[in-house]
Amino acid sequence: MVFPTLSVIIANYNYGKYIEEAIDSVINQDFPKDEIELIVVDYGSNDDSIEKINKYKNIIKIFLQKVTYIDAINKGISLAKGKYIAFLGSDDKWKREKSKLQVEYLDKEKDIGLIYSDLTLIDEKGRELYSSFWKWQRITPYKGYVLDKLIVGNFISGGTIMVRSKDKNLFYPIPKSKGFDRCEDWWIAFNIARRYKVDYIPLQLTLYRMHDKNMVLQDFKYKNIYIKNIISELNEDIKRRETMISIILEDKNCYLSEKKIHLLINYNKKTKFKKEILESNRKNLLKKLILYFKNYKNFIEIENYLIIFKVVILRLNPKLYNKLRKFKFKLFNP
Repeated sequence: MVFPTLSVIIANYNYGKYIEEAIDSVINQDFPKDEIELIVVDYGSNDDSIEKINKYKNIIKIFLQKVTYIDAINKGISLAKGKYIAFLGSDDKWKREKSKLQVEYLDKEKDIGLIYSDLTLIDEKGRELYSSFWKWQRITPYKGYVLDKLIVGNFISGGTIMVRSKDKNLFYPIPKSKGFDRCEDWWIAFNIARRYKVDYIPLQLTLYRMHDKNMVLQDFKYKNIYIKNIISELNEDIKRRETMISIILEDKNCYLSEKKIHLLINYNKKTKFKKEILESNRKNLLKKLILYFKNYKNFIEIENYLIIFKVVILRLNPKLYNKLRKFKFKLFNP
């Protein structure tokens, strides 16, 4: 049996509006078609997704019901037979050269376990919004041994990565309820980084689509919903970091210095404290803030300042917050 070079996994739910563009971008890669195995896993769509997916021949089509996104991703990984595995969102697209560049790189660099790239942001109609996701989000890409950095935060986007199938025992199956249910890219990158170096191609090889179904809530007049969303994400962040630290402490083949492990544990304590700030009432809010900045000043990044600043203004003076947004104050419209 001849195995394909590349397996591409697309998980879809109700993105019939975009799924054909995603599939076509894989089929039309500047790469031999017979060396690409495309696996599309639909997990319960009730729009026209299934009808559109069924138009395609020579792709693997899986239709699941009553499962989650991560179930669909795991199903795709379990079926992948290619030498390499890559992922694509069903509302996103690849540039034609992506597969060729990344396969050639991994064929050459045997000590690299994962290759990723930058993205270009597009709107619903495919028009460019931002040429570089990294610049727009102020992301610094890293290469080499990056395990400690991946515990602090993710900088590797799922639609850009490619890994070797032989290493999927490191990340498959992706666990549920550990904070990675919508962050499979982070889980995969973290686990590959426990054994290998990672690298990136400094090009925008994926087109990431921004639309009303995948954009973060930005209407701050619903202040309580916004705060609840932040708290919910902090809970997930705490779970993710506790999971990763636990794995590292038990992994005898994965070495991080005690100093770095101590820093990571303190980083997680800081995250828990930040959650307490957001959950506190007006009376205790400023008291908790003072304690937070006093105890964790060495671990605070500019993003944390902005989030806390936003929430404090929302809690104490919503009218001022709306006024600042109205005049497009840059901190409130990043």
